[in-house]
Amino acid sequence: MFRFFIVCWLAVALQGCASGPSLEGQPYYNGPTISNSNVATVYFFREHHPIGRGVAQDISINEEVVGSLSSGGYFMVQLDPGVKKVRARRTQFLQGDLGDADFDIDVAPGRIYFFAQETSSVPYSDRREVSKVRKGGFNYIQYYFRWAVVPQNEAEMRMRFCRLNPAP
Repeated sequence: MFRFFIVCWLAVALQGCASGPSLEGQPYYNGPTISNSNVATVYFFREHHPIGRGVAQDISINEEVVGSLSSGGYFMVQLDPGVKKVRARRTQFLQGDLGDADFDIDVAPGRIYFFAQETSSVPYSDRREVSKVRKGGFNYIQYYFRWAVVPQNEAEMRMRFCRLNPAP
């Protein structure tokens, strides 16, 4: 009976680790879309990282889901100018909430913005966070999680290996 319980628990846990949209066959990032002068172009991305790699995040703007973000993925939205409420939530409750965040962004027409969900084993010192930095430990290593605004030239370098997340 105990073995049966362990097998069932592992099946549930592993299923939670393997969900999220597949990026297989999706195109890699190859430069920003030319922004429309009436709207802001906003990119959300997550570089590959072993922590949370199988867990997707749903991204909502003003309570409307605009995309799901897998590890190694990105997507783009165009927004009317003004302050927007962003909510990032992991899609599997078994994986915790270290990458979850609520934050506001203020976007201007004709501008391009890059926001990244970041995971690091060293504390951040660049003051780019738009969300609270959260700490969590895995295998005796301390990690730091945040959402940050990233300058375009750096974002484009980091996104070279990110693939387009399918539309929700």
